[in-house]
Amino acid sequence: MKKQIDHIRLPQYNLLGSKHICRSARATVLSRIQNIREGELVLKDQWSQVTLGKQVEDFPLKACITVLDTRFYLAILLRGSIGAGETFMAGWWQADDLVKVIRILVRNLPALDSMDSGFSRVSEPMFQAFHRLRKNTHIRAGGEISMPIMTFPTTSMPFFSTLP
Repeated sequence: MKKQIDHIRLPQYNLLGSKHICRSARATVLSRIQNIREGELVLKDQWSQVTLGKQVEDFPLKACITVLDTRFYLAILLRGSIGAGETFMAGWWQADDLVKVIRILVRNLPALDSMDSGFSRVSEPMFQAFHRLRKNTHIRAGGEISMPIMTFPTTSMPFFSTLP
């Protein structure tokens, strides 16, 4: 099943998203997360497949990330873990098991912290200014808020009426 790429617009990466810049961003990101020691994370993209870390006896997890849009690397370089979350929601990458990916990154906190250091910290004020300058219109708001409404349980529902 292939996700639709760009169903969430991330215009801040369009200006910088050339293949050469994304490839350089990839090299930088990979050098930052090379210190994964426990758990195996396989990263597949259009250029190659890279295996980071290894499965160990007390932490035998393995997960695979498939990069569908190479601007993913640029987003991580510029925004760190926030960029990773934004691009996941945009469909730029997918994981065979997202929970395992998160568990591997949490187990290897230095690798996760390295994503949120360096240029991502310096560029954060720029991205905050970019978001403040984007004018909110009815069309944009309608596109960003077009989610189904969730209903929350009330005491009139059968389950809650049985509680003491």
